[in-house]
Amino acid sequence: MNRSLSGKTSCAARAAAPAFEALEGRTLLAGNVVATVLAGGLLRITGDAAANDIIIDQVGAAPDGVRLSSGPSATLINGLAGPVQLGGVKDLVLALGDGDDLVKLTAATFRGNVTVDGEGGALTTTVDGARFVGSVSLASDSANNLNITNSASIAGDLAIQGGAGGNVTIAGSRVGRNLTVVATGPGSNGFSMNGGTTVNGKVSLSFGDGSANVTIVQSGIRGNLDIASGMDSDSLVLDQTAVLGNVTLSAGDGNNSMLLSGAAVNGKVAMTSLVGWDTFQALNGSRIGGELRLDFGSGGSSATVNNTTVGGALTLNATDGDDTLNVVSGGQQLLCRLLDGGRRPLAQERGGDGLR
Repeated sequence: MNRSLSGKTSCAARAAAPAFEALEGRTLLAGNVVATVLAGGLLRITGDAAANDIIIDQVGAAPDGVRLSSGPSATLINGLAGPVQLGGVKDLVLALGDGDDLVKLTAATFRGNVTVDGEGGALTTTVDGARFVGSVSLASDSANNLNITNSASIAGDLAIQGGAGGNVTIAGSRVGRNLTVVATGPGSNGFSMNGGTTVNGKVSLSFGDGSANVTIVQSGIRGNLDIASGMDSDSLVLDQTAVLGNVTLSAGDGNNSMLLSGAAVNGKVAMTSLVGWDTFQALNGSRIGGELRLDFGSGGSSATVNNTTVGGALTLNATDGDDTLNVVSGGQQLLCRLLDGGRRPLAQERGGDGLR
Protein backbone atom coordinates (compact mmCIF):
# COMPACT_ATOMS: atom_id res chain seq x y z
CA MET A 1 0.00 0.00 0.00
CA ASN A 2 1.47 3.34 -1.08
CA ARG A 3 1.26 6.43 1.14
CA SER A 4 2.43 10.01 0.58
CA LEU A 5 1.88 13.54 1.88
CA SER A 6 1.31 16.26 -0.69
CA GLY A 7 -0.55 19.42 -1.54
CA LYS A 8 -0.63 22.95 -0.15
CA THR A 9 -4.00 22.51 1.54
CA SER A 10 -4.07 18.79 2.11
CA CYS A 11 -2.67 16.23 4.45
CA ALA A 12 -2.85 13.26 2.05
CA ALA A 13 -2.12 9.58 2.40
CA ARG A 14 -2.15 7.04 -0.47
CA ALA A 15 -3.07 3.91 0.99
CA ALA A 16 -48.40 -14.00 -5.67
CA ALA A 17 -50.66 -12.59 -2.96
CA PRO A 18 -53.77 -14.46 -1.77
CA ALA A 19 -57.09 -13.16 -3.11
CA PHE A 20 -60.14 -12.53 -0.95
CA GLU A 21 -63.72 -12.68 -2.11
CA ALA A 22 -65.81 -9.66 -1.14
CA LEU A 23 -68.61 -10.40 1.31
CA GLU A 24 -71.65 -8.24 0.47
CA GLY A 25 -69.50 -5.12 0.15
CA ARG A 26 -68.25 -5.31 3.72
CA THR A 27 -64.63 -4.72 4.82
CA LEU A 28 -62.53 -7.86 5.24
CA LEU A 29 -62.25 -8.61 8.95
CA ALA A 30 -58.74 -8.75 10.49
CA GLY A 31 -59.13 -10.99 13.51
CA ASN A 32 -60.11 -10.20 17.04
CA VAL A 33 -58.37 -8.65 20.02
CA VAL A 34 -59.30 -9.17 23.66
CA ALA A 35 -58.91 -6.09 25.87
CA THR A 36 -58.99 -6.39 29.67
CA VAL A 37 -58.11 -3.92 32.42
CA LEU A 38 -56.34 -5.83 35.21
CA ALA A 39 -55.45 -4.90 38.78
CA GLY A 40 -53.23 -1.85 39.10
CA GLY A 41 -54.52 -0.30 35.88
CA LEU A 42 -52.79 -2.65 33.44
CA LEU A 43 -54.64 -2.75 30.13
CA ARG A 44 -53.75 -5.99 28.36
CA ILE A 45 -54.69 -6.37 24.71
CA THR A 46 -54.22 -9.84 23.22
CA GLY A 47 -54.42 -10.42 19.48
CA ASP A 48 -54.62 -13.50 17.32
CA ALA A 49 -52.87 -14.90 14.25
CA ALA A 50 -54.68 -12.51 11.88
CA ALA A 51 -53.43 -9.06 10.86
CA ASN A 52 -54.82 -7.01 13.75
CA ASP A 53 -55.31 -3.28 13.17
CA ILE A 54 -56.19 -1.12 16.20
CA ILE A 55 -56.23 2.52 17.24
CA ILE A 56 -55.86 3.71 20.84
CA ASP A 57 -56.77 7.30 21.75
CA GLN A 58 -58.71 9.23 24.42
CA VAL A 59 -61.56 10.61 22.34
CA GLY A 60 -64.58 10.72 24.63
CA ALA A 61 -62.69 8.92 27.42
CA ALA A 62 -62.06 9.92 31.03
CA PRO A 63 -58.55 11.23 31.93
CA ASP A 64 -57.57 7.76 33.15
CA GLY A 65 -59.27 5.97 30.27
CA VAL A 66 -58.73 5.16 26.61
CA ARG A 67 -60.84 4.46 23.57
CA LEU A 68 -59.98 1.33 21.61
CA SER A 69 -61.19 1.12 18.03
CA SER A 70 -60.30 -0.74 14.87
CA GLY A 71 -58.46 0.60 11.88
CA PRO A 72 -59.62 0.23 8.27
CA SER A 73 -59.29 -3.56 8.51
CA ALA A 74 -62.21 -3.72 11.00
CA THR A 75 -60.55 -5.84 13.66
CA LEU A 76 -63.08 -6.98 16.26
CA ILE A 77 -62.64 -5.93 19.90
CA ASN A 78 -63.82 -8.44 22.48
CA GLY A 79 -65.76 -10.08 19.67
CA LEU A 80 -67.65 -6.90 18.73
CA ALA A 81 -67.23 -4.09 16.25
CA GLY A 82 -66.17 -1.39 18.75
CA PRO A 83 -65.14 1.24 19.63
CA VAL A 84 -64.75 0.31 23.28
CA GLN A 85 -64.21 2.73 26.19
CA LEU A 86 -61.99 1.47 29.03
CA GLY A 87 -61.32 3.29 32.31
CA GLY A 88 -58.74 3.09 35.09
CA VAL A 89 -55.84 2.54 32.66
CA LYS A 90 -52.21 3.17 33.55
CA ASP A 91 -49.88 0.74 31.75
CA LEU A 92 -50.52 -0.88 28.36
CA VAL A 93 -49.33 -4.32 27.20
CA LEU A 94 -50.22 -5.45 23.69
CA ALA A 95 -49.42 -9.04 22.61
CA LEU A 96 -50.70 -9.21 19.07
CA GLY A 97 -50.00 -12.71 17.79
CA ASP A 98 -48.39 -13.85 14.57
CA GLY A 99 -50.11 -11.68 11.95
CA ASP A 100 -48.69 -8.48 10.44
CA ASP A 101 -50.15 -5.98 12.90
CA LEU A 102 -50.85 -2.23 12.81
CA VAL A 103 -51.07 -0.10 15.96
CA LYS A 104 -51.78 3.63 16.12
CA LEU A 105 -51.38 5.61 19.37
CA THR A 106 -52.76 9.11 19.00
CA ALA A 107 -54.53 11.99 20.76
CA ALA A 108 -53.84 10.61 24.22
CA THR A 109 -51.69 10.85 27.33
CA PHE A 110 -50.56 7.41 28.47
CA ARG A 111 -49.90 7.54 32.21
CA GLY A 112 -47.55 4.54 32.50
CA ASN A 113 -45.36 2.30 30.37
CA VAL A 114 -46.42 0.99 26.96
CA THR A 115 -45.25 -2.38 25.61
CA VAL A 116 -46.21 -3.65 22.15
CA ASP A 117 -45.16 -7.15 21.00
CA GLY A 118 -45.92 -8.07 17.40
CA GLU A 119 -44.65 -11.60 18.11
CA GLY A 120 -44.19 -13.62 14.90
CA GLY A 121 -45.48 -11.07 12.39
CA ALA A 122 -44.29 -7.69 11.22
CA LEU A 123 -45.26 -4.78 13.47
CA THR A 124 -46.01 -1.26 12.26
CA THR A 125 -46.61 1.34 14.98
CA THR A 126 -47.66 4.95 14.41
CA VAL A 127 -47.39 7.50 17.23
CA ASP A 128 -49.17 10.71 16.27
CA GLY A 129 -48.88 13.48 18.84
CA ALA A 130 -49.32 11.16 21.82
CA ARG A 131 -47.66 11.77 25.18
CA PHE A 132 -46.13 9.02 27.31
CA VAL A 133 -45.35 9.55 30.99
CA GLY A 134 -43.29 6.34 31.11
CA SER A 135 -41.25 4.31 28.62
CA VAL A 136 -42.21 2.69 25.31
CA SER A 137 -41.02 -0.75 24.18
CA LEU A 138 -41.79 -2.24 20.76
CA ALA A 139 -40.80 -5.77 19.74
CA SER A 140 -41.34 -8.13 16.83
CA ASP A 141 -39.74 -11.33 15.58
CA SER A 142 -40.05 -9.91 12.05
CA ALA A 143 -39.79 -6.36 10.68
CA ASN A 144 -40.48 -3.62 13.24
CA ASN A 145 -41.56 -0.31 11.71
CA LEU A 146 -42.20 2.86 13.70
CA ASN A 147 -43.33 6.35 12.73
CA ILE A 148 -43.38 9.04 15.46
CA THR A 149 -44.57 12.49 14.50
CA ASN A 150 -46.53 15.62 15.42
CA SER A 151 -44.71 16.63 18.64
CA ALA A 152 -45.06 13.27 20.33
CA SER A 153 -43.28 13.02 23.69
CA ILE A 154 -41.86 10.00 25.54
CA ALA A 155 -40.65 10.86 29.03
CA GLY A 156 -38.75 7.61 29.52
CA ASP A 157 -36.83 5.25 27.25
CA LEU A 158 -37.75 4.20 23.73
CA ALA A 159 -36.67 0.63 22.88
CA ILE A 160 -37.28 -1.03 19.50
CA GLN A 161 -36.35 -4.64 18.77
CA GLY A 162 -37.04 -6.44 15.51
CA GLY A 163 -35.93 -9.27 13.30
CA ALA A 164 -35.39 -8.94 9.56
CA GLY A 165 -35.38 -5.32 8.44
CA GLY A 166 -37.48 -2.37 9.54
CA ASN A 167 -37.74 1.41 9.36
CA VAL A 168 -37.88 3.93 12.18
CA THR A 169 -38.80 7.58 11.56
CA ILE A 170 -39.00 10.20 14.31
CA ALA A 171 -40.02 13.71 13.28
CA GLY A 172 -40.41 16.76 15.51
CA SER A 173 -40.71 14.72 18.70
CA ARG A 174 -38.91 14.09 21.99
CA VAL A 175 -37.44 11.11 23.86
CA GLY A 176 -36.71 11.90 27.50
CA ARG A 177 -34.05 9.25 28.12
CA ASN A 178 -32.31 6.68 25.90
CA LEU A 179 -33.27 5.45 22.44
CA THR A 180 -32.29 1.90 21.45
CA VAL A 181 -32.87 0.04 18.18
CA VAL A 182 -31.84 -3.61 17.73
CA ALA A 183 -32.52 -5.43 14.44
CA THR A 184 -31.13 -8.95 14.74
CA GLY A 185 -31.97 -10.57 11.41
CA PRO A 186 -30.70 -9.92 7.89
CA GLY A 187 -32.50 -7.27 5.84
CA SER A 188 -32.46 -3.60 4.97
CA ASN A 189 -32.93 -1.16 7.85
CA GLY A 190 -33.62 2.55 7.92
CA PHE A 191 -33.45 5.05 10.78
CA SER A 192 -34.34 8.73 10.46
CA MET A 193 -34.61 11.63 12.91
CA ASN A 194 -35.52 15.11 11.77
CA GLY A 195 -37.60 18.22 12.35
CA GLY A 196 -36.09 19.27 15.66
CA THR A 197 -36.32 15.87 17.33
CA THR A 198 -34.40 15.63 20.63
CA VAL A 199 -33.12 12.65 22.61
CA ASN A 200 -32.03 13.55 26.13
CA GLY A 201 -29.94 10.40 26.56
CA LYS A 202 -27.87 8.21 24.26
CA VAL A 203 -28.86 6.70 20.91
CA SER A 204 -27.75 3.09 20.31
CA LEU A 205 -28.46 1.43 16.96
CA SER A 206 -27.52 -2.20 16.25
CA PHE A 207 -28.23 -3.85 12.89
CA GLY A 208 -27.61 -7.33 11.54
CA ASP A 209 -26.48 -8.17 8.01
CA GLY A 210 -28.05 -6.05 5.30
CA SER A 211 -27.81 -2.39 4.40
CA ALA A 212 -28.46 0.12 7.18
CA ASN A 213 -29.11 3.77 6.38
CA VAL A 214 -29.11 6.25 9.27
CA THR A 215 -30.05 9.89 8.58
CA ILE A 216 -30.27 12.48 11.36
CA VAL A 217 -31.16 16.02 10.30
CA GLN A 218 -31.75 19.11 12.45
CA SER A 219 -31.93 17.11 15.65
CA GLY A 220 -30.18 16.91 19.01
CA ILE A 221 -28.69 14.04 21.04
CA ARG A 222 -27.49 14.78 24.57
CA GLY A 223 -25.54 11.52 24.96
CA ASN A 224 -23.48 9.30 22.67
CA LEU A 225 -24.53 8.09 19.22
CA ASP A 226 -23.34 4.49 18.72
CA ILE A 227 -24.05 2.49 15.56
CA ALA A 228 -23.04 -1.13 14.95
CA SER A 229 -23.85 -2.99 11.75
CA GLY A 230 -23.10 -6.27 10.00
CA MET A 231 -22.26 -7.20 6.43
CA ASP A 232 -23.36 -4.95 3.53
CA SER A 233 -23.10 -1.25 2.77
CA ASP A 234 -24.12 1.10 5.59
CA SER A 235 -24.36 4.88 5.82
CA LEU A 236 -24.60 7.58 8.48
CA VAL A 237 -25.57 11.19 7.74
CA LEU A 238 -25.45 13.87 10.44
CA ASP A 239 -26.79 17.10 8.97
CA GLN A 240 -27.16 20.25 11.10
CA THR A 241 -27.33 18.05 14.17
CA ALA A 242 -25.75 18.42 17.61
CA VAL A 243 -24.39 15.45 19.59
CA LEU A 244 -23.11 16.26 23.08
CA GLY A 245 -21.28 12.94 23.44
CA ASN A 246 -19.25 10.77 21.05
CA VAL A 247 -20.22 9.43 17.62
CA THR A 248 -19.14 5.88 16.71
CA LEU A 249 -19.85 3.85 13.57
CA SER A 250 -18.65 0.22 13.64
CA ALA A 251 -19.41 -1.43 10.30
CA GLY A 252 -18.61 -4.78 8.72
CA ASP A 253 -17.75 -5.63 5.13
CA GLY A 254 -19.30 -3.37 2.50
CA ASN A 255 -18.97 0.12 1.07
CA ASN A 256 -19.67 2.17 4.19
CA SER A 257 -19.94 5.94 4.52
CA MET A 258 -20.19 8.68 7.13
CA LEU A 259 -21.09 12.30 6.35
CA LEU A 260 -21.02 15.22 8.78
CA SER A 261 -22.49 18.38 7.26
CA GLY A 262 -22.83 21.39 9.54
CA ALA A 263 -22.84 18.98 12.48
CA ALA A 264 -21.48 19.62 15.98
CA VAL A 265 -20.06 16.73 18.02
CA ASN A 266 -18.71 17.68 21.45
CA GLY A 267 -16.80 14.43 21.90
CA LYS A 268 -14.80 12.24 19.54
CA VAL A 269 -15.80 10.74 16.19
CA ALA A 270 -14.73 7.21 15.23
CA MET A 271 -15.44 5.08 12.16
CA THR A 272 -14.35 1.45 11.86
CA SER A 273 -14.91 -0.85 8.89
CA LEU A 274 -13.60 -4.08 7.40
CA VAL A 275 -13.40 -4.90 3.68
CA GLY A 276 -14.84 -2.36 1.23
CA TRP A 277 -14.53 1.06 -0.35
CA ASP A 278 -15.35 3.34 2.55
CA THR A 279 -15.90 7.10 2.62
CA PHE A 280 -15.74 9.70 5.39
CA GLN A 281 -16.60 13.38 4.90
CA ALA A 282 -16.78 16.28 7.37
CA LEU A 283 -17.93 19.45 5.63
CA ASN A 284 -19.77 22.77 5.84
CA GLY A 285 -18.58 24.09 9.17
CA SER A 286 -18.81 20.86 11.13
CA ARG A 287 -17.15 20.78 14.54
CA ILE A 288 -15.59 17.81 16.35
CA GLY A 289 -14.53 18.56 19.91
CA GLY A 290 -12.27 15.53 20.37
CA GLU A 291 -10.28 13.13 18.23
CA LEU A 292 -11.30 12.02 14.74
CA ARG A 293 -10.19 8.42 14.18
CA LEU A 294 -10.79 6.38 11.02
CA ASP A 295 -9.90 2.68 10.93
CA PHE A 296 -10.38 1.29 7.43
CA GLY A 297 -9.84 -2.31 6.35
CA SER A 298 -8.93 -3.66 2.94
CA GLY A 299 -10.07 -1.66 -0.07
CA GLY A 300 -9.51 1.83 -1.40
CA SER A 301 -11.02 4.27 1.08
CA SER A 302 -11.10 8.05 1.28
CA ALA A 303 -11.54 10.72 3.92
CA THR A 304 -12.19 14.43 3.37
CA VAL A 305 -12.13 17.08 6.09
CA ASN A 306 -13.08 20.48 4.67
CA ASN A 307 -14.07 23.61 6.58
CA THR A 308 -14.29 21.56 9.76
CA THR A 309 -12.82 22.09 13.22
CA VAL A 310 -11.25 19.09 14.95
CA GLY A 311 -10.24 19.57 18.58
CA GLY A 312 -8.03 16.49 18.81
CA ALA A 313 -5.80 14.57 16.44
CA LEU A 314 -6.95 13.18 13.11
CA THR A 315 -5.86 9.55 12.75
CA LEU A 316 -6.23 7.43 9.60
CA ASN A 317 -5.38 3.76 10.11
CA ALA A 318 -5.69 1.66 6.93
CA THR A 319 -4.51 -1.74 5.74
CA ASP A 320 -4.50 -3.03 2.15
CA GLY A 321 -5.60 -0.80 -0.73
CA ASP A 322 -4.99 2.76 -1.87
CA ASP A 323 -6.44 5.14 0.71
CA THR A 324 -6.64 8.93 0.53
CA LEU A 325 -6.93 11.62 3.21
CA ASN A 326 -7.59 15.21 2.12
CA VAL A 327 -7.66 18.02 4.66
CA VAL A 328 -8.53 21.65 3.97
CA SER A 329 -8.60 23.13 7.44
CA GLY A 330 -8.89 26.84 6.76
CA GLY A 331 -5.92 27.87 8.90
CA GLN A 332 -6.45 25.44 11.76
CA GLN A 333 -3.34 23.62 12.99
CA LEU A 334 -4.48 20.00 12.68
CA LEU A 335 -2.33 17.03 13.72
CA CYS A 336 -2.63 14.23 11.14
CA ARG A 337 -1.44 10.71 12.00
CA LEU A 338 -1.25 8.14 9.21
CA LEU A 339 -0.90 4.51 10.27
CA ASP A 340 -0.31 1.36 8.26
CA GLY A 341 -2.77 -1.13 9.73
CA GLY A 342 -1.84 -0.03 13.23
CA ARG A 343 1.67 -1.46 12.87
CA ARG A 344 3.70 1.69 12.35
CA PRO A 345 3.19 5.38 11.62
CA LEU A 346 3.76 6.29 7.97
CA ALA A 347 3.63 10.02 8.55
CA GLN A 348 2.73 12.65 11.11
CA GLU A 349 2.18 16.23 10.00
CA ARG A 350 0.44 19.40 11.04
CA GLY A 351 -1.82 20.73 8.31
CA GLY A 352 -3.27 24.24 8.12
CA ASP A 353 -3.46 26.45 5.05
CA GLY A 354 -0.33 24.55 4.09
CA LEU A 355 1.62 21.66 5.53
CA ARG A 356 4.01 22.61 8.33
